[in-house]
Amino acid sequence: MIGKSLADLRIFNRAALLKLLYYNAEARLSRKEIASRLNLTQAAVSHIVKDMLEEGILIERGTVEDTRLGRREIMLDIDLTKFLVMSAYIPTRDICISCIDLAGNVHFEKMVHYDPLMTGAEIVSAVCAEMVEYIDTLPEERKKYVIGAGFGIKGICNNEKGVSVTSFGLWEDNLPVRKIAQECLGGLNVLIDNDIRCIAGAEMLFRPNRDYQSMLFVKYGPLVGGGFLLEGELFRGYSFSAMELGHVVVDPLGSICRCGKRGCLETVAGFDVIKNTAQLHYSCTRTPILYKITNGNADSITYDDIMYCYDNDEELVVKVLDGALDCFALMLVNAIGLVNPEKVMLYGFPFESERLLSTLIEKLSRLSHNKLSADVLKSGRNMQLDSLGCAAIVFIDFFEKGAIYTEQEQ
Repeated sequence: MIGKSLADLRIFNRAALLKLLYYNAEARLSRKEIASRLNLTQAAVSHIVKDMLEEGILIERGTVEDTRLGRREIMLDIDLTKFLVMSAYIPTRDICISCIDLAGNVHFEKMVHYDPLMTGAEIVSAVCAEMVEYIDTLPEERKKYVIGAGFGIKGICNNEKGVSVTSFGLWEDNLPVRKIAQECLGGLNVLIDNDIRCIAGAEMLFRPNRDYQSMLFVKYGPLVGGGFLLEGELFRGYSFSAMELGHVVVDPLGSICRCGKRGCLETVAGFDVIKNTAQLHYSCTRTPILYKITNGNADSITYDDIMYCYDNDEELVVKVLDGALDCFALMLVNAIGLVNPEKVMLYGFPFESERLLSTLIEKLSRLSHNKLSADVLKSGRNMQLDSLGCAAIVFIDFFEKGAIYTEQEQ
């Protein structure tokens, strides 16, 4: 902390205390134990704790006996249900708006479809209007604990400037989402990031097991994306486009991708491509199971129908999806080799299929000659983190700032 001001030191120590309590909630820590773990004096910890108790950030929760001194120590915890974040998950124009607390409880959730003719600025303003409408229903005392709003947006996002750089057709490029949202939300702290990176943040923040330091997070279905976390930090890359796994080229002679390149993974493994292939070969003889469950209507095929046919051994669907998994596994084994994570966390509806999951693991093992360096697992909260991710980036920022926000940010 050389060169840091007293204000910086205060934030640093508060942040360290918050992260210690949050990531070790099961340990039941006292002031004395906190001082020991953070290498601070008990007087310094007592001063920080006093402030945070008065601010309503911490609560005292029971006592345990210190067997060495023969007295009882008061245990401390973060008041996880007090702080609220508004969340907007924006992978398409079907947007999920919600309100979430630090314990991961969803207090409000609403799906809204926005017209294709609306501009990005109009959509962001409309989303914020929904947020304001909900915040207005809260008691006055509760409103002051709404600490921010998180936006998880498809494509490349400059999280530092709060700009959606390119959203691959969702809306116009270089949209100043944070500026628009803060104006609509009365100066509330607003953070944005890539939607998949947000979910990776939620995997880190809300995961039941926190016993690893590096994680490659991979989302599959309907498209492909990823995020890399190292010692609690999300890696974004020089131009905020790190881990765009769906745009790794797997076929140089393949189809043109929406990003402009040719033969990206999404052009062969994206579920819209798989569905289109199934529709192309759709018939009562070639795809009898699919034909039956869709009542002879190829236009009604859903992603769930594809997965049902895969699990029930529809030959053509298995062939197409296993071919997509070949490319997916090739991308993944190379990504593992590049970043060398301790864990690989798989997220998305395809991984609800035990057959698909085991097939992918087999392909990874074969490609790595049984020397895969990382544990590959399905997320323990698969399909539950979409909205939580947008809130997670705000909570992580809240911790990093020691739960101290300026008046302008509030």
